[in-house]
Amino acid sequence: MARQAPSSSSDKDKMYVRLKPYDLGAGFTTRRLMIGKFRFFAGRWHIVLKSDIKKHELEERHQKVNHPLSPLMFDIVTRKQAEDIDAKERRARENAPSTASEAVDLSSSR
Repeated sequence: MARQAPSSSSDKDKMYVRLKPYDLGAGFTTRRLMIGKFRFFAGRWHIVLKSDIKKHELEERHQKVNHPLSPLMFDIVTRKQAEDIDAKERRARENAPSTASEAVDLSSSR
């Protein structure tokens, strides 16, 4: 799920941060971004120590710079919430039709 941070810090000192997965239709257009010494990739969870980066630096970032109505760029959650999001997205992928013929009922005539 996420790369491991040093084991010396507790869970309360950590943030689970993810650049929202690329989805042009939903307005999530950023695929990678570097903030300070951290490089974030779309759809991948990163464990960030709260002392390394300020939470508000991530919370206030939008997909389009200086455009407050564009979607937010990051998911910032706890470990449990990150696991729940991953499980929900995994179920959605498993239930999605794999081919166009599964998405459209081809047996009915017009």
